[in-house]
Amino acid sequence: MAKNDFKPFATGKGANVTSQPDWEALPALLSGFTAGKASSAQVNKALRQASFIAAALAQYTASKSGQDVLDDGDLSGFIAKMSAAFGKDFQTLDATLTALAGLATGADKLPYFTGNDTAGQTDLTSVGRDIIGKASIADILTYLGLGETAKQAAGAVQKTGDEMNGKLTLPQTSSFGVNTNNTLGGSSIAIGDNDTGLKGNGDGNLAFMANNVLAGYFNENELQHQKRMLTKNFQALVDNNWPEGAGGFSGQLSSEAPFSVPMVHRQNNDNNFFPLLKGKVSLESGYPVAASFGILTSGNTNFPQIAIHAKTDFDVNDKIWIFDVATGEFRVPGGITATEILLSGKSRVASDGNLYGDVWGGWLNDFLNNNYNRKNTASLGDYGWVCDESTGFIMQWGTLGSSNGTYNFPREFPTSCFAVFVTNTNQQGGSVDNAFGYPVSKSQFFAATKASTDGNVVNNYPVAWFAIGR
Repeated sequence: MAKNDFKPFATGKGANVTSQPDWEALPALLSGFTAGKASSAQVNKALRQASFIAAALAQYTASKSGQDVLDDGDLSGFIAKMSAAFGKDFQTLDATLTALAGLATGADKLPYFTGNDTAGQTDLTSVGRDIIGKASIADILTYLGLGETAKQAAGAVQKTGDEMNGKLTLPQTSSFGVNTNNTLGGSSIAIGDNDTGLKGNGDGNLAFMANNVLAGYFNENELQHQKRMLTKNFQALVDNNWPEGAGGFSGQLSSEAPFSVPMVHRQNNDNNFFPLLKGKVSLESGYPVAASFGILTSGNTNFPQIAIHAKTDFDVNDKIWIFDVATGEFRVPGGITATEILLSGKSRVASDGNLYGDVWGGWLNDFLNNNYNRKNTASLGDYGWVCDESTGFIMQWGTLGSSNGTYNFPREFPTSCFAVFVTNTNQQGGSVDNAFGYPVSKSQFFAATKASTDGNVVNNYPVAWFAIGR
């Protein structure tokens, strides 16, 4: 226990001190002892009161501070010990506490701070007191009836961003936007643009909206767009190896196809072209062509015709190919070029013009060659020829005003020349000369005369010649 050197004076029972009434009535209480003698009881009373308070304060300081309070004349040391003792029971002077202390208290009031070291009061209701009195957050939520709500909120998607692993159901008509404010209304989703997105369009029907205009829709049976659909490759679906519209010819008028246009009804005198498929190509320098396959109404009350049409930037180059449904004809604006044309049955036309058919037992060329001789051809004259076209046998003839040389046939023998016969055309002077000749090639021959006298000299007298070959 801390030591206290300051003791109270004259505190014993029966101590020689003036009574309290006499002390309070003593004039010297106000002025102090001024003249004469003070009684010992009076002096003792003054000393006891001063020493009693000093001893009590010293003892409080020693007891609270745990430090010895000595009669050593150290005033500052005592003050420090006394401050430490007061700190055990009293709060140091503080502006915040002063602000709170300045509030006018009252029932059901709760102080709060209105600023730095300033305070105010607000009403404290019974609900507030009840909430303050709860031991845990769970107790507070139960008190407020929010226990189940808090459990649901714990798994809710957060406004500032979250990931949702369950389903989201909007049971009533709802519209919302992705990065935009939805103006489509109804059950819709606007994406990027407030009036563009998806919108419910009836049972089983979802509409595509663009600038608040119905651009298209899809349902369980079809996907539709009001203008056009673009794709690099269009491929139809085949169900169980059976494409749409497959089957016999009898049902084609009412069935669909992988790509089809619904039935179009026109007036009887309609004269228009309805393209079903079209492609366009142009070179850098021009020459554009639009090729279309479609159906053509002729302006008459009859079946429309199937047509292929080619359109250029010069009307003179426009062409149309017609498949006439009524007559079965195929009409073209120009010739038809093919390596071979097959007709109905076994008949066909070859690229060289030969015809094949049962009526002549095969190719017409063979039939004619086997049953008829070809007409002979010839070039008649003094220097001419004749050809048997069925055998290829050729005879050629002519005259030479001067012989003894190589000469050309009027025409070349395709295969060879068999022989050349040469004879004199007139009397050769006073003697007879022998005329002779022979083939040189398919296109040339040699002819000359040779005297029977004078040493068999070859001469150049006129001769006539005749050659045969193939």
